[in-house]
Amino acid sequence: MANALTDISLNKLPPYNKEAEQRVLGACMHSEDAIAKALEVMRA
Repeated sequence: MANALTDISLNKLPPYNKEAEQRVLGACMHSEDAIAKALEVMRA
């Protein structure tokens, strides 16, 4: 059973949104607190 789950998970790509990633990186360049806030959101 575990091997089947591993095989399935290796064939899938993680969620990806280029525009969202660009916005987060841009915000991090403009604000010292943006990285900490982004980490809080991602951990939630």
